Amino acid sequence: MISKDKLEELLLGQRLTIKEVSDKLRVHRNTLSKLIKKYEIDTTSWWSYQSAYCTQCGVELDPDREYNPRRRKALLTRHPKYCEECKVEVDRVKNRDKQRRWREKNRRYYNKYMREYRQRTEGEKELNEGTQ
Repeated sequence: MISKDKLEELLLGQRLTIKEVSDKLRVHRNTLSKLIKKYEIDTTSWWSYQSAYCTQCGVELDPDREYNPRRRKALLTRHPKYCEECKVEVDRVKNRDKQRRWREKNRRYYNKYMREYRQRTEGEKELNEGTQ
């Protein structure tokens, strides 16, 4: 006899189909379907049983299962998964690289812009120092 815990682990934890579980356990799929009905296992709510972890630091995302079903499914199927702190850091690195590539591509324009910016800020500093 197959236990309820084992069925839940295979169907909900590992997200295997009924056909895959029946092949693995060497029972007919109809027998497996009857056991699922007997144990009252809801196979449509697989997303509430799985845990999602940050791919960078390993922290569990949504440990209290507070997200709504749609957001939780999206979280589980998204790759890579990041917590809020890691997401900020990854975005910062991506933005830094994007800005560096843009500056390399538009070096003449960027240098001109920075010269004008420095002249403006130095002029503003002199005005502020003169009024004090």
